[in-house]
Amino acid sequence: MRLTNQIFKPLSSKIDWCEPNYYYTQFIAELWNTVSNLPLIVLPIYLMFLYKDYSVKVQSCKYANIIWLLLLITGLGSVYFHATLSLFGQFMDEMGILWICCSVAALWLPNNYLPRCCNVNRLRHNEDFQSIAYSGLYFWIAALICWLMDRFLCPFWLGISFPYLHGFWHILIAFGSYKACVCYSYCFALKNCSVTPVLTFYKVVHSWNWCGLWFVNFKLTETV
Repeated sequence: MRLTNQIFKPLSSKIDWCEPNYYYTQFIAELWNTVSNLPLIVLPIYLMFLYKDYSVKVQSCKYANIIWLLLLITGLGSVYFHATLSLFGQFMDEMGILWICCSVAALWLPNNYLPRCCNVNRLRHNEDFQSIAYSGLYFWIAALICWLMDRFLCPFWLGISFPYLHGFWHILIAFGSYKACVCYSYCFALKNCSVTPVLTFYKVVHSWNWCGLWFVNFKLTETV
């Protein structure tokens, strides 16, 4: 019983990030590191809706929405961890990171493990695919830089009153992971679906051309 209480006890984790604990409120250990997980919660919810036809058209991938569910669970686990800094929260957060890493590994594995459509030359894909893939990679690189600087240069960021780079890691990794999953699902559909997949941009805010999400649609399916 004592061990169980210790696992769930706030601040029981040995991992602590640069943001000062309980600085803004007595209820949340790291406020901005908690709030910055919002994209990792909102994006999967939208994408589960956008991918509702994918599991139907791609018969060998009928549980495609599991990946978005895992990303959602990852976001919720990270919220719990940074809100409490508990040992159980750390476990949930790190398990979620492993799930994300597996998703990215699926996209950039050696060529003999990739779908044939990706083996010859990935640059032969259309411009939309290239744009999503490259921007996703840039998001991942920027996210990794933020993580490393927050972890190893914390005294500097505290000195200039900006200990929030781990929060930027959350935001950047959410968009990088979503783009990686879209690219891989597109490659998989090219190889395993009789209907031609089409990368489609769904506008979340119709008056803003840049505010939206890419997803895999199909030529015989009405565009969202």
